[in-house]
Amino acid sequence: MGLDCWVVNALRYSVAPVFWLPFIIARRRRNRPDSGGFGAFSDLSVRSPIWVAAIVPAAINLVTQVVWGLVGKYAEAGMIGFAAKLAFPFTVVYSFLLFPDERRLAKMSAFWIGGSGSLIGLALLSAEKIGGYGGGGTTAFGYSLLLFMAVSWGGYPVTVKKYMSGYSSVLSFWVVSVYTTMFLMFLMFLFGDFSTFHVMDLRAWAILIGSSLIGIAFWHVLYYRSLKDVGAVVSDGVLMASPFLTIAGSAVLLGERLTALQFVGGVAVVGAGILLVVAHGRVTNHRTIPDVAEGR
Repeated sequence: MGLDCWVVNALRYSVAPVFWLPFIIARRRRNRPDSGGFGAFSDLSVRSPIWVAAIVPAAINLVTQVVWGLVGKYAEAGMIGFAAKLAFPFTVVYSFLLFPDERRLAKMSAFWIGGSGSLIGLALLSAEKIGGYGGGGTTAFGYSLLLFMAVSWGGYPVTVKKYMSGYSSVLSFWVVSVYTTMFLMFLMFLFGDFSTFHVMDLRAWAILIGSSLIGIAFWHVLYYRSLKDVGAVVSDGVLMASPFLTIAGSAVLLGERLTALQFVGGVAVVGAGILLVVAHGRVTNHRTIPDVAEGR
């Protein structure tokens, strides 16, 4: 028996703000007002606007993390992985509602082909895994949690882009992770079961910390940067290829078999991601041409 979901959630997420804290302190000292420095790092007081800006994305992130931790009790692993990627259509809807520049993607055939290809490829990648389980291990409450997780996670990148684009990727995620960790810790002490702490040996702690650094601390900062550069729709569309990369990596490193259906689905998702990037490039070019023509 391992740690329960409340404890694991809180411990894993706490690694990120602790890891980035020295970098935040160093940057703040370098950019402090009395040294002539300038930038978002120079003001991290409780009155700084970034703490207000981060409330909405942090709240959505918190809800999603809680659901992600709970859903393992009520749904099979294959269904969880599939539902997590189904956040993409919700991201598209939210982005089109909030960002006029993202709505320009709707005029591009490459976007519709890429978006559809992503979903079709994901279905092919997940078909055998879900079919193998038969859905028998996923309860009705589990399906409800999965749908809620997709709806919630779909709003996370959109709110990050809307509220945090004016700040650096590291600082943005650090503030969001501080909020998230505080509330996850509160929930851990409220609902967590600490009776299994003794089963955590040095290897288990190393895996927990290592996975947190890669999957939370590093991944989120890169994700935030992508959201600023190419937007939520293209970023999440390209991320649809992650299950294929996982399966392909398992085939190479662990000798697991890559089925024909998974290969076709993976190729479809990767190709779809390329089309989404192409669509974004065309939108960007169309947006900048009038500015160049007008000398701006």
